[in-house]
Amino acid sequence: FRRVLFRSERTKLNLKQVVDLIKNRVIIFFDTETTGLDPREYFRLITEIAAVAYDTSTGERLGEYNKKAHLTNPVKARMEREKERVEKGEWPQGRKTIEDLLKMTSYHEGDTQYQEEKEMMQGFLDFVNSFQDKNPILVAHNAKFDMYQIGKSLEVHGLPKMPRYSVVDSLVITKNYLFPLLVAADKQAKGNRSEEHTSELQSRQYLVC
Repeated sequence: FRRVLFRSERTKLNLKQVVDLIKNRVIIFFDTETTGLDPREYFRLITEIAAVAYDTSTGERLGEYNKKAHLTNPVKARMEREKERVEKGEWPQGRKTIEDLLKMTSYHEGDTQYQEEKEMMQGFLDFVNSFQDKNPILVAHNAKFDMYQIGKSLEVHGLPKMPRYSVVDSLVITKNYLFPLLVAADKQAKGNRSEEHTSELQSRQYLVC
């Protein structure tokens, strides 16, 4: 992936300019569910991946992709060890087991098709690349995590790398723009913050690299 939206001292685009950037483009919102935070672990697995594409010029929903991966033997073995440690009271308090993560993400529910991870990732790659001629922009919440997981999965299975599409991280926009703007607007309404400060937040710039 080439472009990730984030705060930087090297300012280039404010939020309005980012919005202008995505006008008349295809946007693909995507998300992954995994067995953990570190894709380098031996029990690494993307358990589910979903994406939906929209044409921003018309609002038309162009297609969607949603698949789950069969649990691998390393994942099942890890789950058994985790279960034993939980039963013995040895599992760290507050730490999620893989089974906890599967329950949180409704892995065993719904009618989503299950595939081997390699097949699932190839399908995701094909879905995204089907819009390649439209130069799509990918959008995810905490995109750095999803990109890292996807990249590692493609590498492990010997699949082609994702083409160099632009990626926008909605988490960065939320943390650095929407939340501060809401706080500033609230303080302005109470007379504790100037209109100029709110305007400054609205023009706060980000780097698309």
